[in-house]
Amino acid sequence: DFNGQLRGSGDNQGEQFAEIRVNLLDKTRRSETSIAIVQNLRKQLKNVYAQFPNTIIQLVEDPPGPPVRATVLAEIYGLDHQVLQAIAKEVENEFKQIWDMAEVWTTNLTTIPEYQIHIKQQQVALSGVSTTQVAQALASYIKGDTLGYLHTQNNLSDIPIRLMNPTGEDITPESLSHVFIKNNQGKMIPLSLLVDIIMGKKSQPILHQDMQRVVYVGGELDNSAPVYAILALDKKLDGKAIGKVSSLTTTNLGFIPATIRRQLTCPVGVN
Repeated sequence: DFNGQLRGSGDNQGEQFAEIRVNLLDKTRRSETSIAIVQNLRKQLKNVYAQFPNTIIQLVEDPPGPPVRATVLAEIYGLDHQVLQAIAKEVENEFKQIWDMAEVWTTNLTTIPEYQIHIKQQQVALSGVSTTQVAQALASYIKGDTLGYLHTQNNLSDIPIRLMNPTGEDITPESLSHVFIKNNQGKMIPLSLLVDIIMGKKSQPILHQDMQRVVYVGGELDNSAPVYAILALDKKLDGKAIGKVSSLTTTNLGFIPATIRRQLTCPVGVN
């Protein structure tokens, strides 16, 4: 939806993400306000947090005006992505210490293991097949193939006829030994002989804003105004030491412009 577009929900792809939309009755037909409903839900969801401590649950209400990423948002800029992720973790810990702060999150994604398939170029050449054949066979086996379309009078659009693994049947490295490619001599070669399967880590997206690398840390407030949380964070984060040679510089916070408060530039800024 429109609110999710700015929050980046469209980038959340994979079985580790889920969204549930709750439509409320008109406020004239219910006794509780939407804010009270969210506050009660947060209390009930504490049991989920206890069972799955690494879970991030956000209760998002459609805003009355333009949507924002979070009620309180830190934007951390820098050149080294690994350094940004480390700083985001420290900023996240500071967020959690702020009174009335709830649902703290960062754009640092959990490391997800994945199988990485590498084609054995030399073995493919000796087997009499091409790398294109191997790639096509892998794509067909993992993603499935559309063989054709079913045309019926009762459907406005054609129904694709797909050939794919049965639902619920896992695709494992061992299963590639049952998938074959016919070489130029008519011999069937199992895919397991033509590829190496390595357990790796899923690559994480690198976000940019205003042509700069950025990592976000956000949080929602349960029942207070954002100004108090922002002033408290400014006091905690401005000048916070990062490593041995640098420190954080906050901008756009407080009642006095940052340029007046100090004439110091640092390699990382927090907005």
